Amino acid sequence: MTVTGCHQRRLRMGICQYHVRSQQAHGNFHGRDSGQTIATVKAAIEIRELLAGIIKSKSEADSCTLTYGTDISGDYFYGYAYKATTTGENCDTTAERKTILSAIENCATSLHSKGAAVGGCTFHHGGTWHGHLQLSAEPVIYPVHKVTC
Repeated sequence: MTVTGCHQRRLRMGICQYHVRSQQAHGNFHGRDSGQTIATVKAAIEIRELLAGIIKSKSEADSCTLTYGTDISGDYFYGYAYKATTTGENCDTTAERKTILSAIENCATSLHSKGAAVGGCTFHHGGTWHGHLQLSAEPVIYPVHKVTC
């Protein structure tokens, strides 16, 4: 997650909130992995690539607008919402796309390890820009049309 250039900085990621679906809500779940938690890094890499592209292109456009949607990668159906905020004048980041992708992967891995069906992460790169990402492994039950952290 290191950015190359004059200053080496990391894109810091933090989990801001998450929800674990109870076993009663799963119905006849019996502990099997049925895609009801945020998928691991390798399981949904196409969706992570899409999100990294969205975040970087919004940064290049200096846009703080909300973007949300759903996507499918193999057996995984994901919901996502992303919004950038700034404490300054610009809504862009100097983080490279690969650095953003790594932060998204860390977010998903952290949420998966907590058994989260839906959750959010924040990203910060040392300047005024802050990225806010919401992910849902069950967008029909837990839709993400806004960022709540």
